[in-house]
Formats: sequence, C-alpha cells, structure tokens
Amino acid sequence: MFHALSRAYFRFSDHCLTRYAVFFRCAFLPVLLLTMNPVFSQAPDLHFRHLTNEQGLSNSTIETIFQDSRGFMWFGTRDGLNKYDGYQIITYRYSAADSSSISDNYIRCIYEDSKGAIWVGTLNGLNRLDAGKNSFTRFLSMQDDTTSLGYNHVTCLYEDRQHHLWVGTDGGGLNLYNQASGTFSAYRMSPHRRQEDDRINALCEDAKGRLWLATDNGLAAFDPSAEILLLRVPIRRLRRSGHSAPTKRETFGWEQQEME
Repeated sequence: MFHALSRAYFRFSDHCLTRYAVFFRCAFLPVLLLTMNPVFSQAPDLHFRHLTNEQGLSNSTIETIFQDSRGFMWFGTRDGLNKYDGYQIITYRYSAADSSSISDNYIRCIYEDSKGAIWVGTLNGLNRLDAGKNSFTRFLSMQDDTTSLGYNHVTCLYEDRQHHLWVGTDGGGLNLYNQASGTFSAYRMSPHRRQEDDRINALCEDAKGRLWLATDNGLAAFDPSAEILLLRVPIRRLRRSGHSAPTKRETFGWEQQEME
C-alpha cells in the first residue's frame, strides 16, 4: 500500500509541475515578446563609405556599376572608367595620342564575358580591355565597312548561353560579335529603319534562348537561331492602363518578320 501511495503522490506532483510550467510559459512569453519588440522594430544602423573626387573618382555622375569575377568594382562615369580594388581607384580615359586608350570617356555599360574579358560600351564605340597591358582594343562603326560595329553609341552588352556576345546600340539595332573574325553582324528591329525601334536600352536571354530587347518603341523578342523577330509590342500597348492584359494573339505571334 505504501508503494501505491508513493506512485500516486509523484503522479500528482508531476501533473502540478506540468500545469505550472504551462502557466509560466503562457504568462511569460507575451511579456518577453513585448520587451523584445522595440529591439526588432528599430531600423538598422547603416554606415556608408563615400567615394568622391577626393578619393580619386573621375566624375561624380555614375552611369553604370559592375563587379567582375575577381572582385574588382568598376564605375562607369561621364568622364572616364574607374576600377576600384577597395583601397585605390585607377582611372581609364580617352587619349587622342594613344590608340590603345579607351575610345570615349562617357561610359554607358560594362560587362565581363565567360573568358574573363572586360567589355566597355561608350558613347563612341565598344572596347575590350587587355588587363595585362592595361590597354584597350577599340571597335568602331566604319561607314564603308558593313562588318564593323553598326553604331558607335553602345548601350548594353550580353553573352548568351552559346557564348555569343550581343551588343545593343542607341540607333543601330542589335549587333552580334564574331570572336573568330573580329567582325559584327547587325540586326535592325524595324524594316523601315525607324530609329526608335533600333534604340536598345537593355537585353537578356530567357530559358528558351530568345533574346528580349527593351527599345525606345516597346518590347521585342528575337530568336537568334532563326534570325527572326518573334514579337514586337509597341509602347502604346505597354502604356495601356485600366484594361485587361493583352491576349496571346496580341502579344506572342503578333508580328513575325525576317531580320535584315
């Protein structure tokens, strides 16, 4: 009988302790959350380091920023290209007396290809950096050379999954760089050569290998393998408001044409 009474006592004690623990947690948890809430609701204390002309930046107007595979930061300004290693800034500028200098000081875009080469698009030509020599190879549009860059104002660069380098220009359409020959093939977005169609502001590749182009006259999709324009949505359609989304017929397959 003693053992039976002992087991009953301990079961009662455990039951009381369990109820007490549950009560304690339920009563204490809201107080803990209320106490910690101001800590989590406070804005983080952020600190910024400023890079200005005093630290060696060539110009205070930054057009583009890029970090390469080695960790270097590149800043394209309206007056020179800047390379930053975390300690100092190296500036690259155009020099009329040096044909290996960058072709223009107004930098529009910076890109690194799969081989680690740095490409720089400017207001006047495309450039490839030779990192070992700190010199540039220039690619410029030549009036009598149809294999040269289609337009000197380079706005964007992109390498697709086939390792083809595509160059977007501000008036000369899309250009494909042939690495073996060092030449270009130009693709115009409009058969009527409307300049707003050939002003490409950005480009990227989707999962099906199509290139999507943001132009001054709307959105375009280009199939590189077939060299045809799959889609062009004029800006007037993109600006529609208060209406339902365009149907499939109004977008994909809306216009398909052979490229020039």
